[in-house]
Amino acid sequence: MSADAATATALSPAAAGRQYTLAKIGSFVGLVPAGIWTAFHLWHQLAAFNGPDAWARSVTEFPNRDGELVGLGLLLLFIVWHIVWGFRRMRLGKPNGYQYLGNARWWLQRITALGLFFFIGAHVWLAKLEPLVETGRPETFQDLAAHMAHHAPTLFVYILGVAAVAYHLGNGLWNFCFSFGIVTSQRGLAWTTRVALLVVAVLLVIGWLAVYALWHAGQPFPAPLD
Repeated sequence: MSADAATATALSPAAAGRQYTLAKIGSFVGLVPAGIWTAFHLWHQLAAFNGPDAWARSVTEFPNRDGELVGLGLLLLFIVWHIVWGFRRMRLGKPNGYQYLGNARWWLQRITALGLFFFIGAHVWLAKLEPLVETGRPETFQDLAAHMAHHAPTLFVYILGVAAVAYHLGNGLWNFCFSFGIVTSQRGLAWTTRVALLVVAVLLVIGWLAVYALWHAGQPFPAPLD
């Protein structure tokens, strides 16, 4: 029994209905707006292979600054909703009745959620908000690449962060299909597991290639002072 279902049994029908709706919204915004945006964000980082100008055009330059700020605000709102919903599920939930793989996936989804809470928060602040406040622009290609190349903790955190993103999105896709009733049969769930693993693998390849491109591009740059 899921955390939402278990809790719903102790609630009135109206409260249970509200909880069910909020749970579906939390799952949806985690996958569709936030998850899809994150996948494209990883893809755009591959422009690092083509140099600073290509990376800047792909990652940090937007034709409309107001539209960029509105989009970023909406994205952060979706992420915060998913985080609040996710922490509530972690507080109420328990491992499922399946052995080994099922419980391992349950724990990994929650461990990666906690890791991503800190990783995304630090990434948004250091790469976007702090530079905007201090210099009026996001983090530059040279700033990011130099930290990747000369600051081992930054490189290590990004390697782990990409792994957490890949697993959380891939397994989140499986959970989304199951919880929304898109897939219910054992055969369908088995195929969904294969698709989820493929998503994890593809995101890992894209993300780690992007990290490598930034690391390689940062070798000629001087080591950052901070």
